[in-house]
Amino acid sequence: MTDSKDPRPLSKTTAKPEAAAAPKPEAAKPVAEPKAAPEKPAATKAAPEKPAAEPKEAQGTLDLGFSLEGLNIQQLAQLQADAAVRFAEAKKAALVDARRAVEKLASDWGFSMLELGFQPVKSKSKAPIGAPKYRNPADPAQTWTGTGRKPQWILDALEKGVDIETMKI
Repeated sequence: MTDSKDPRPLSKTTAKPEAAAAPKPEAAKPVAEPKAAPEKPAATKAAPEKPAAEPKEAQGTLDLGFSLEGLNIQQLAQLQADAAVRFAEAKKAALVDARRAVEKLASDWGFSMLELGFQPVKSKSKAPIGAPKYRNPADPAQTWTGTGRKPQWILDALEKGVDIETMKI
């Protein structure tokens, strides 16, 4: 048997409990609700449902709009160098975009990049190198600015008793 208001079957030996008909108290809501998960980046969206024709890349060639067959060795070498430069540029741009996306996700979830284990981006620029102040008399190509660790040729000259002022430029 079932009650018209309650779809659950009743036991034949017991009547419908009254406590079940009373509304249940609502559970206390958390103080801070977590933010909704952000949308996935556009690159991870599903491909179109319509099957596409097999691309030429899968056949082993890439349609560049011109044939590589007519190029000589110098032209192929230049094309390879240009492609390597373009690849490096595209990879650097993709890394910057990926880092920005990760930073945004971390921020949306309330975390810093350091909290997630990422290290700060270090600058690749170095301090400017000063002008050389000393030159090796035996090898004029070897110079030293006078700062930092002394090169071996300076140490060797000092050990032989040569005055460092004689090597000044």
